[in-house]
Amino acid sequence: MEERLDSLSTKDRQELRNIRTLLWGSNDIGIFERWSQGFEFSDQEPSALVQCQGGPCAVIAPVQAFLLKILLMDTPGYSFYDLTADKCRTAICNILMKCKETKYRIVTLRTSEEVAPQTPPSDVVDAARLNDADPVASPSSPPPVVVGEQQQQTEEGTESSQQPGTWDPDQFHERLTIVDMETIDEVEKFYLENMNLLMGHYGVLLLLYSVLATKGIENVVQELNDTSEPLIHGTYGYGSQGLINLMLTGRAVGHVWDNDEDVGGLKLRGINQQSDIGFITTMEQMRYCTVGSFYRIQRTQFG
Repeated sequence: MEERLDSLSTKDRQELRNIRTLLWGSNDIGIFERWSQGFEFSDQEPSALVQCQGGPCAVIAPVQAFLLKILLMDTPGYSFYDLTADKCRTAICNILMKCKETKYRIVTLRTSEEVAPQTPPSDVVDAARLNDADPVASPSSPPPVVVGEQQQQTEEGTESSQQPGTWDPDQFHERLTIVDMETIDEVEKFYLENMNLLMGHYGVLLLLYSVLATKGIENVVQELNDTSEPLIHGTYGYGSQGLINLMLTGRAVGHVWDNDEDVGGLKLRGINQQSDIGFITTMEQMRYCTVGSFYRIQRTQFG
C-alpha cells in the first residue's frame, strides 16, 4: 500500500479537481451540506441506513442494497440486527471492487498541519471539459478526522458522527488526499482501522470520491458520453442515473435499458450484463424510461 498523506502529486491534485467539477459543476455552494453526512444505522429500524437530507440517496441506497444482499445471501440464520458497521464496510468494499480499473484509490482527509494554502482560482470552471482551478484556502478551520485513528464502537463515536459540519466546499476539498492500494484486503484493513472516516460527517462524500478515483475520471467521462451536466443536480441535489449505475454496477452509463441503443446515430449506453442488485423506478410507469432485464432480473435472486 502506498500512502501519501503529506502531499499530493500534480496528477492527483488535478484528478481531485476534475472529480469535484464532474460531481458539482461550477457551483457546489448550497447542496454540498446536504451530502455531508456519514453512514449510520437508524435507532428505530436496525436494518436501515439514515439519510439526513435529500440528495445522497444515490450513494446511501446502493450501500443499503449491498448490505441487504450480504445479510440475505451470506449470513445464515440472519437477523436485521446483524447489519453492523462490519457489514457496512464489506458492502462498501463490494462497490469499490466493481469500480476498480488498475488499483484502489481511497480518498481521505489530511490533518490540519498537512494542509497548505492553495492558489485562488483564476478561471471559471468548465464542467464539460473538466478543468477546474485550485480551491480557495481558508486560514482557519477545525481539525479533520485523522487517518489512522481506530474507530471506537461506542455511543460517543456515534454521537460524533451526527455532529453538524463546519467546512465549506473549499475547506473540504483542500483537505483531501489519496491513498493507493493494490488489493481489496488492504482497503478493508484501512477502513477497519479508520471506520470513523465512513461514520464521520463526510463519510458519504469520501466514499463517493473514492469510487470515482478508483474508477478513474477518464473512464467515467467516457462511459457517460455527456458531461454537460454534473453528476449531482445543482438545484435539487440528487444524483444522476449515471452515478447510480456506477455505484450499482461499476459502470457510469446514463441509461437503464439493456446494452446500447442507437438513437439517430447517437449511441446511448445502457447496462451490459446482469447486475447483482436490481433496479426499478416509478419513472418507467410514467413512460419516461424502460428498465431492461439486466436490472429487472438481477444475478442473485432473494427468497
